[in-house]
Amino acid sequence: SSPWRAWTATGKPLLCLKVYNAAQQTKSIIFNMPADTPPTSLRIDADPSMLIGVQSIDREHSALITQLNRLIENPKAEPASESFAEVLSHLGPQISAHFDTEEGMLRSCGMPADEVAEHVEAHTEILEQYAQMNCDLMEGKVLARADALRAVKSWIIDHLHRYDSKIRNYVRVAP
Repeated sequence: SSPWRAWTATGKPLLCLKVYNAAQQTKSIIFNMPADTPPTSLRIDADPSMLIGVQSIDREHSALITQLNRLIENPKAEPASESFAEVLSHLGPQISAHFDTEEGMLRSCGMPADEVAEHVEAHTEILEQYAQMNCDLMEGKVLARADALRAVKSWIIDHLHRYDSKIRNYVRVAP
């Protein structure tokens, strides 16, 4: 079996020889669609409700959605596969850098301190979940494709709707 690739907190590649057989994908659990739904129809496209009005942040969100779609559209991207490992290894540093950018903006846009703290805590939880997923995979724990996709979708899409959309209330958008 091929090594599992992940990223350490320092951004350096980490190899682990433990690889496991992942469970079959279950699209119906994640997206409430029949299991035989073509992967391209599950694709998540950015829409105006996902825009916060800061071009750099909106571009980063788009790049994160692209990574999620790479997983969704590749039915062979099981949690133990090289294709999943490749996306996950890029996603962690990408999410971390995005959170750094976003947190800098949050602290300077006039958002109340308690909302900033809640938002930053959500970032911390996502990064902890990402690290835990990597550890679990490196230890050979079985993670179903549906659970992995649900987690990544939550880190990106659900977070964007629940937290990032509030940024619109505090930033000035150029006409």
